[in-house]
Amino acid sequence: MFLLESPLYLLLLLAVPTGVYLRHISPRRGGRFPFSVRIWNGGVPHISRRLRILLLVAHICFWLGISALIVAVSGPVLAERQRVYLNRGIDIMLVIDVSPSMAIQDFGGDTRLQTSKNLLESFVQTRENDAIGIVAFGREAALRLSPTIDRQAVLETLESLEVFDHGDASALGLALATAVLHLEHSSAGHQAIILVTDGQKNAGEVRTETAASLLEDAGIQLYIIGVGADEPAPIEFVYPETGTMYRGIMHDSYDIDLLNDIAQRSDGTVY
Repeated sequence: MFLLESPLYLLLLLAVPTGVYLRHISPRRGGRFPFSVRIWNGGVPHISRRLRILLLVAHICFWLGISALIVAVSGPVLAERQRVYLNRGIDIMLVIDVSPSMAIQDFGGDTRLQTSKNLLESFVQTRENDAIGIVAFGREAALRLSPTIDRQAVLETLESLEVFDHGDASALGLALATAVLHLEHSSAGHQAIILVTDGQKNAGEVRTETAASLLEDAGIQLYIIGVGADEPAPIEFVYPETGTMYRGIMHDSYDIDLLNDIAQRSDGTVY
């Protein structure tokens, strides 16, 4: 980034055009006076074209030098801006459900997944110096982004999430265990997991009770956001294995009992 330490000195540049006018253009410029050729009684002095060009170049260089001197006095510098955090933030893992039920459109036409992404994008924008990672889960769970303070990388990863990315079921316990695995060796003073799901656990090798115990043993704070509405809503998705489009109406709210059970076992909070 280009900066000036004393930019007010640049105002002196306004005097350069005035000096050029007074020295070279004004009819009252100093250093000259009328002298009759008859009094001189000699030939008219001749200045060669080469000398005229040299004089012109000399005058231009003079005024350019004056201008450069003024710019130098204003203190031009090249500065590099770097964000430095005085305090280590917390490490946060976003655990996001991308199972088929997250395609239900019970938020004014938006799917549960899109609503979840909108919510989390707003949250990410408020976390200036916290490292944020992402785990997504369906039938399987996978780390989509390691904890990072690169806000743009987090937002782009969130936007890329789609229903069926990790299968056609919901391995809730496995997802939590995966998040714990990538946070338990964190050097941050505090770690947290934010789980966004409709709570329909129906797959996975890790039970939710086991995952809750892992959270408690690791001292990781759990925040659970239940997504869904307790009324019939349309659902529409393309099954990736066949490319078939499915449409219908579903009545499938989030499993508040399961979410409360996980929260109680891991000292978490349900929203």
